Amino acid sequence: MAEAPIFRRGEGLMPWQRAFVSIFLDHRETYGAARLLLADEVGLGKTLSLATSAVIGCLLRDGKVSGVCARLR
Repeated sequence: MAEAPIFRRGEGLMPWQRAFVSIFLDHRETYGAARLLLADEVGLGKTLSLATSAVIGCLLRDGKVSGVCARLR
């Protein structure tokens, strides 16, 4: 994430996005894996939260990452 344009502009994750990453890390430490569902209002940054968690998981050599996105009406 440090190389992403959003970080180079001095911007970062919002507090609720960082909270999700923290939850991801807590689950990973407690259970040895993290399998989480993130569902929230449109436009709150679910994609960034999940992508950041996935990148961290890959950097920590957790193995494969799978993400599913769905738009429900």
